[in-house]
Amino acid sequence: MGKGLLQTEVLAILLLAGVACAQPPLPAAQTPTAAVGQPPGPTPASTIPAFDTDRVMATIRFLAGEIGTRPAGSEASRRAAEHLVAQLRVLGYRAETQPFTFREYVDRGSELRVVGGRPVSANTLRDSPAGSVRGLLAAAGLGRPEDVAAADLRGKVALVQRGAITFREKVRNAAAAGAVGVVVYNNQPGNFRGTLGEPGPVPAVSISQEDGTALAEQLKSDRLEVELAVRAEVRQVADQNVVAVRPGTSGRVVIIGGHYDSVPDGPGANDNASGTAISLELARILAASGYPHELRVILFGAEENGLIGSAEYVRTLDEETKRRVIAMLNLDMVGVGERLRLGGSLELVNLAVELAANLGLRPERLSSDQAGGSDHVNFLRENIPALFFWRPDDPAYHTASDRPENVEPARVEEVGRLAMAVLEALARR
Repeated sequence: MGKGLLQTEVLAILLLAGVACAQPPLPAAQTPTAAVGQPPGPTPASTIPAFDTDRVMATIRFLAGEIGTRPAGSEASRRAAEHLVAQLRVLGYRAETQPFTFREYVDRGSELRVVGGRPVSANTLRDSPAGSVRGLLAAAGLGRPEDVAAADLRGKVALVQRGAITFREKVRNAAAAGAVGVVVYNNQPGNFRGTLGEPGPVPAVSISQEDGTALAEQLKSDRLEVELAVRAEVRQVADQNVVAVRPGTSGRVVIIGGHYDSVPDGPGANDNASGTAISLELARILAASGYPHELRVILFGAEENGLIGSAEYVRTLDEETKRRVIAMLNLDMVGVGERLRLGGSLELVNLAVELAANLGLRPERLSSDQAGGSDHVNFLRENIPALFFWRPDDPAYHTASDRPENVEPARVEEVGRLAMAVLEALARR
């Protein structure tokens, strides 16, 4: 645990322990009694605590209301991680932060202007170097080697169309032919946002199909000089996961989790204090239940930067541990909207859909091409079974309006009950 906790954080911990004076003490069966790091003993089913939606909502209010916006690398992210570690230790888990660093590309906007003419709306191609260039615009087809060879690009800005090869290859080819900048125009209406996937050799941007087609037509009869500017920086960011473990007796492992960071633009109540808070509540229930499998509660940092925290956690798992994991439950954006979607491993999705019917829920199945936007993906890539819980209909997604008062307790409870049913079914395996 790091620096001293605030009074509200201490109160949250006391609430978890069931001793806060504002609340009646929990029954003894709901308070973990096993020593930290020791396997729990069996608990009669009648004494297993029920899912407590009020606790979940209190955690959401603390993370998104009192701490607020929690982007990776921020003091708020560190404070949230310390708070979560403290809560899990109270519940009897061996909990700590897992530090990591990552390269962050910060896009501060791009500009494209025809000299003596109008500006053209442009998006930075992620991983483009920062810089300003000026030169004649030259059409270079699709940016393939044969296209750039046929165009005189020395000292010029290449205009290439999207398609056929990657943005990285287009920019590499044009730069190798002498271009000082690259403009990629869309092959369908509107603009787009793309990435090079690695640091590029020259400033590069994207523009709309309409603007690109107009420029290409002008080049057939006129010389066009353009100014291209990319404002960006690359920095190393230090962040952390929260990793908590409670031993079991079966030799198998079940992982529960979700990301606790938020985008810089909002406090992240639904995305994803909701999934984090449900994970903590499930951890509380299972700690008191004598759950047979080893429990790991992993709360990921830097999800919003590209699933970085979960990638780091999975990277540290040895092969023997990977084989022991029978399920990873990922809860992300589960407190707003009627529709619930499930994705991931087919066997786990089938199990959850069947159990949902028993609870009066009708979740939708995510197709494989729709289930790639959250932390469970890094587990699936290592053949670790995973189940993704997600609600798609949040009008406050990634905005300042993603606040605790917009999270719907009934939706939180539905997901919590379904996740608990899945965990109970896994206990019998």
